[in-house]
Amino acid sequence: MSDEACHPPVIDAVCETANGVTTSLWEFFDDLLDNPSSPEWLRVQSPIKQFGGVVPYIEADKIENLAISAAALDCGALTPTDLDLLCSGESQRSGLKIQRFTSENLPNVLPSVLGRFRFNENTIELFDAHAHSTEQMRFTLAHELGHHFLRHGQYLALDICDDDDVEDRIQPLINLTDISRLEWQANHFASCLLMAKRPFLRWFRQLLDELNIKEKGYGVLYVDSQPCNQASFGAICSDLARTFQVSFSAVNVRLKKLGLLNDQRASSGSISP
Repeated sequence: MSDEACHPPVIDAVCETANGVTTSLWEFFDDLLDNPSSPEWLRVQSPIKQFGGVVPYIEADKIENLAISAAALDCGALTPTDLDLLCSGESQRSGLKIQRFTSENLPNVLPSVLGRFRFNENTIELFDAHAHSTEQMRFTLAHELGHHFLRHGQYLALDICDDDDVEDRIQPLINLTDISRLEWQANHFASCLLMAKRPFLRWFRQLLDELNIKEKGYGVLYVDSQPCNQASFGAICSDLARTFQVSFSAVNVRLKKLGLLNDQRASSGSISP
């Protein structure tokens, strides 16, 4: 991924078929083969607007500070972050619109789509009926808010957030394509918005004290194949996930980004929870 010649598998197009909207070319051609006699509904559009230059690299700390400033507009130091309050304030400031769809009013979109941002209409659409949990939808909304506050509308006409859009890249690599860079920035913003650094660190340290977890030279929180380390790791992450109303995996990534977690489970052959 850090190789300039590398072309990672990111969104190249937004495709619409009779079965709905998808960013997966595999699903697009699969639908095409299933419905070869109905070409009138086929539509492929690039999510990238025509613009000069490339999407600029933004340091992770700057995105973190932007998320802190955004939360301070309406939420203050509330934990967990009140996204509804933030959206209400942003609606008055910028005209941002939030539309939620349940099973009763669900439009024709693929089941994997959790949300999308129609930049030209300044509208975020959330498909609650497709979500596995409220935590998943909170991250989806925070992700789309990231696109909004980072002003990605100057590059994108449409953003689609799928249920496999997992924030699994820890460091922002410089040689990313435009789309993958935009998505990384929005994901990092979401992580910082939902798990603000100061309260997150304060709660983390409190849990370490309560569970009597001491650093032994391998990192603040260390996990490998040993049951005792996995139990401590699970207790910490589960509590943080409940407190900040995010998923277990989102906490895992946040801890790694902050340099608080040394995860050796992969090297020891253990399966992540």
